[in-house]
Amino acid sequence: MNIRSLSVAFAAFALAGLCRAEEQYTLTTDDFSSAKVSLVKIDAAGVTVSDPIGQRVLPLAHVVSLAKQSTKPDTISGLVLCTAGGDRLVGTPQKLEGNNIVWFASGVGSVSVPLDQCTGVLRDKTSSADLSSNRAEDQAKLVTGDTVKGIVTDITDKGFVLTPQQGDPVTLSPDSIASLLFATPPGGRKVAPPAGLVVHVTGGTSVSCSAVTEADSKLALTLPGGRNAVIPMTQVTAIENANGAVSWLSSRQPVASEYTPFFQGNFPAQFDRSVVGEPIRFGGVTYRHGIGVHSRSKLTFAVQPGDATFRTRYALDGNLGYGDVNVRVRVDDKVIHEAKDFHSGVLSPVVQADVSGAKTVTLEVDFGGAYDVQDRLNWIEPAMLRSAATTQP
Repeated sequence: MNIRSLSVAFAAFALAGLCRAEEQYTLTTDDFSSAKVSLVKIDAAGVTVSDPIGQRVLPLAHVVSLAKQSTKPDTISGLVLCTAGGDRLVGTPQKLEGNNIVWFASGVGSVSVPLDQCTGVLRDKTSSADLSSNRAEDQAKLVTGDTVKGIVTDITDKGFVLTPQQGDPVTLSPDSIASLLFATPPGGRKVAPPAGLVVHVTGGTSVSCSAVTEADSKLALTLPGGRNAVIPMTQVTAIENANGAVSWLSSRQPVASEYTPFFQGNFPAQFDRSVVGEPIRFGGVTYRHGIGVHSRSKLTFAVQPGDATFRTRYALDGNLGYGDVNVRVRVDDKVIHEAKDFHSGVLSPVVQADVSGAKTVTLEVDFGGAYDVQDRLNWIEPAMLRSAATTQP
């Protein structure tokens, strides 16, 4: 290689390193303001970021998320193991080890999850399967439409062995499963204490961690059970504070979900994407959190201990000329917000309500003047703001 070629190669390498160092994140803080920043480090002191103004350290309690901008949803490759704590591990089963499922999660590696914390296995993260209902036995729905019930007695890299109450064990390969919902353990589902952070990884995996540390362009994770994992920052799509002031409704399971089309159709609610599976956008801004619905839709969420204020915005998905909906938000049985004949091209004002002492919040989208034609609405960043006593510093 001559001097000129060596200089060009070195310049390209230096530029690539500079681009990695200056990779931009959207920082969202607990006042819902956002800013473009470069991540310097994460440690016990908080999150250190830099922008054109300078470098600053933010206490973790004030950070909602650090997220890379994405123009399309993650491509899912593998099944999704779901936990009661909200983790979504995209990958493949490995084995049943005592009372734990060992699962290979894309971008993270092998993760051991107590079986009594697992709610089910889904074909896709947007599946509408009811993970929260009580079940006396494990229930598998196959891609053929058939249903098999029994108890999972073994797990290997070949799939799940399901043993019916009467009959021989059946091995269900990963390719054959549309969903596998686990039985409710005696005494109810065991939910681990909330972890400090949730890390989202390319490929769709989201995993809770008690601690993360960033150094040398890598993120070190302390996983539940004391296991560790190291992920290149290039694979990290977002880092969220699980114990901060903001709790996204799209990360919670609704206690009731109703969808009633006016004409024939099938558009169940989708979480963190529009009802047709696209990113949630408005006015050139892409939102990481939201719920895509189609009229008529009614979603009810339980108010959890520590929830103090409900907050959301909403808009019709895309430039839909015929879209026309009636929107309502209820706290318990009281309508606290209503908008009739809501059309596309408009971002609603912030809807906010005190939920102290309330039991439920219900989000309704009803038919407008054009029946249900193009009535695709996105609830944008619906969230509960939690009291200071329930957040960790």
